Amino acid sequence: MRLSRFPMWAVLVGGYLFFSRDFAYIGIAPLYIGEAYLGYSILQNKRNWISRFIGDSMQFRLLPLAISLHLSWGIIEVARSMMLHRSLMDSMRTAAFNYYPMYVVVGITVGATLQYPYFIRVVKGLAVAFAIRSLFFLINVEVGQVALDSVTAVFLLGIWSELKAWKWRYLILALNLFPVFFGGTHGRSGTLALAGGIIAVALSSRKQLVSWSIFGSAAFMLLMLIGPKIPGPAGGAPPLDPVVQIARIVASDHPDFAIKMVKWRTGGAVTGPYQDEIDNLINARGTAAWRQEIWRRAVGSLKTTTLQLLGKGEGISIQDLTPDGQDIHSPHNITIYCIYYTGYIGMMIFGLLLFAMWRAGRMLEHPVLRRLYSAAFWCTLMGAITGNCLETPFGAIPFYLFQGVVIGLDQKLAAEARHARRLWAQAERDRSRRVDDNGSTERLVPAYRQEEAFHKA
Repeated sequence: MRLSRFPMWAVLVGGYLFFSRDFAYIGIAPLYIGEAYLGYSILQNKRNWISRFIGDSMQFRLLPLAISLHLSWGIIEVARSMMLHRSLMDSMRTAAFNYYPMYVVVGITVGATLQYPYFIRVVKGLAVAFAIRSLFFLINVEVGQVALDSVTAVFLLGIWSELKAWKWRYLILALNLFPVFFGGTHGRSGTLALAGGIIAVALSSRKQLVSWSIFGSAAFMLLMLIGPKIPGPAGGAPPLDPVVQIARIVASDHPDFAIKMVKWRTGGAVTGPYQDEIDNLINARGTAAWRQEIWRRAVGSLKTTTLQLLGKGEGISIQDLTPDGQDIHSPHNITIYCIYYTGYIGMMIFGLLLFAMWRAGRMLEHPVLRRLYSAAFWCTLMGAITGNCLETPFGAIPFYLFQGVVIGLDQKLAAEARHARRLWAQAERDRSRRVDDNGSTERLVPAYRQEEAFHKA
């Protein structure tokens, strides 16, 4: 397959993860780099996967069927927007949310051509690249623009059992985690995404659950003791204090309760770096109220049954929903985004898509790939709750493409294992026969059975 000669899929995943918008909008609208890759893969591999995709959809296989429904609903919404005389470019921009899952199919085709050791090297390479970025960050040189800064750390945790011989694994993991806690952005999406990925890894097996429960409990108690003593960047609150991180997550919806958590941590006397955190949480109170007002206005604008079922349609701006008239493209909540643009029907179809992807991960046979897939899935989904992720190219394309590659690689390894078992079974059958001088065959009786028959006689 031509796509496998140059690992363009790895370039896309790494480019979107490390350079975010700067990478996503390379090209001329509406043909950016991601759309160009999708079109190229369709032209070069149409016989490999388009017919299979359509056939699987017609057979009501869940994942391709869900992708087909999601794509079809986007086409219907664009046609509806055209009937309402909206801009085609604006409609295509918001409808991209509906065709992004097509990258799963492209990823499956690519993954079916890869070798497992090569794939592990690519994942390690992404983690090393992110670690180098963290080194630049240590000397106050910002490289790239990361949308979700915990993804590569989750990747490493997903393949951790394959890294036992890699002596740099702990250092690379620490450097991948560094921006999450010491980035100074007080981002809640990265922390929540990291928590989702870790929980997914822990729940991947009973052994993982026991080991991660013990390690997590010990780490939590240790950080409760030493976390407040490790200063944050520029004199901010101690980033390794678990209470601070939990408070930042809670502040997304309940900033007042988050402030009470920090005050409880300091015994009521808020001084020093914790005062800076209180100030940040007070600012977060305004941001939370601003976002919640957008969400209320978005849902409240669907006043008729038709609007509730179909949504506002593609191409409409959400600037009028903001209290201060800011021109934004996403309400920072994937559920509100989906309901506002595509209605409750679109939301149900998107829910079916997420369920199909979750189920596809549960059906993976290779334990490491299943763990990696689940960790990436929940990491991205948690990030989409409080940030721009599945509705933007720099979040959705690497997610769908990477998950598809994992599915395709697992299918290849499973097919190779089944073929090897068939060859082994055939070889065993061949060894259990012998040919006499007349050309007839008879089953060989195992030696211990012959001995039992002799004693019985």
